[in-house]
Amino acid sequence: MFQSIKPYLGLTVIGLLLGACVPAEAIIVSASTGVAPTPVASAFTLMPVAAVQIEIGIGSPIPVDAFISAELPDTCAQLAEVRVERKPFEFQISLESTVSTEAHCFRDTLPFRMYVPLNMVNQPAGTYTVKVNGVTTIFKWPSEPTITPEPIGPVPATQTYRNPALGIELDYPAGWEVEAMGSGAILWSKRLDRVGVGGVPADIAKIDIATEEGSIVTLDELIARQKQGVAEVNGQILSEEEWTLANGLRAVRLNISAIGDSAVLLTVIDGRPIILAGFGDRSQFDAVARSLRPIELVEYRGPNPYRATPEFTVQYDPLVWDFVEDMGVGREANLVHRSLPNCTVWLKAGPVGAQPLGTVQLAGYDWMLAQIEPNVLSYSTPREDIAFIFGVFLPDAYVADIKSPCQQAFEDVLSTFRVVTD
Repeated sequence: MFQSIKPYLGLTVIGLLLGACVPAEAIIVSASTGVAPTPVASAFTLMPVAAVQIEIGIGSPIPVDAFISAELPDTCAQLAEVRVERKPFEFQISLESTVSTEAHCFRDTLPFRMYVPLNMVNQPAGTYTVKVNGVTTIFKWPSEPTITPEPIGPVPATQTYRNPALGIELDYPAGWEVEAMGSGAILWSKRLDRVGVGGVPADIAKIDIATEEGSIVTLDELIARQKQGVAEVNGQILSEEEWTLANGLRAVRLNISAIGDSAVLLTVIDGRPIILAGFGDRSQFDAVARSLRPIELVEYRGPNPYRATPEFTVQYDPLVWDFVEDMGVGREANLVHRSLPNCTVWLKAGPVGAQPLGTVQLAGYDWMLAQIEPNVLSYSTPREDIAFIFGVFLPDAYVADIKSPCQQAFEDVLSTFRVVTD
């Protein structure tokens, strides 16, 4: 049946890179009597969903919530409609947003997080599936609470942000908010719905973690690029200081005045630029930036599917992936995701007929994305008379324009791809 759902805006986090955007509104969906509604033309569009997590709380009745990480399609879009349909052992949630055609509403993804309550009163025991715009997760009912009770002892002073795609991790004060932003993130000491003309207040820290996709540079080249960018907007480099981070990693910290004041830390790991930009409280930025360190990734090196050379390498996080040499079905060299069931990457995939879906750019290469089976994708890139090909086995059928957590985790690995030229 259809239920009336109103998103709880207090927990809806919208990642606004442009502080002047208007906060999202909630539109209450009319309740249904259980009879399927008559289809009507809709000016709304399904929103891309990155992940769904189920939290089971403590109380009577026991609260069960679906926490959803999604994106608004442009800078003027609003969350328009949330619908929940309950079937036997399944919940189907649909999120739709408005789409603006006005010139100033440019296309950009605005991440946010919200929750939708699931009514489990008098529901039979079993395994339930929750589908949100094509992204699926499961939970068992009844189940122990997944929300950790308030600790009696001291709370850890810091938490760790880990990014296998960038090959980094760092520590930040416990209680800060972490918001996904492309291949990086935004850290907030206190979330602001809007950044005013004066920028981030001095008692709040905002730290952007980013890279330059497809770039392979030295630290000196990255510093020169940064200085050129500042000069192009008539800004100034107020100070420059060289730092040595964990494992002897060389970095440079800049104080910049350009439109607003900011602190920037620049470093390079395996040729990939790592950029931290701090706004507001500089002392907290410095403390977090000094904890930046490379993570220990495992490297796989193997041949392309056509001949022994040239070989390629990719790096993966052993906390995320298990390497399995032989799956027992004729597939050698596989990565098996530790927490996403049935999410597997075939590192020695060969040529096979497939339906082209488009191209993506990762690690400085253009990859042809194709669909072999409903839940099997291939990524291939040509090199002279050969090609490098990877197979991705998804837990569920591929949905166009919606990148599943399994697909994103694989692209994090593929972003480390290198051709061995020696």
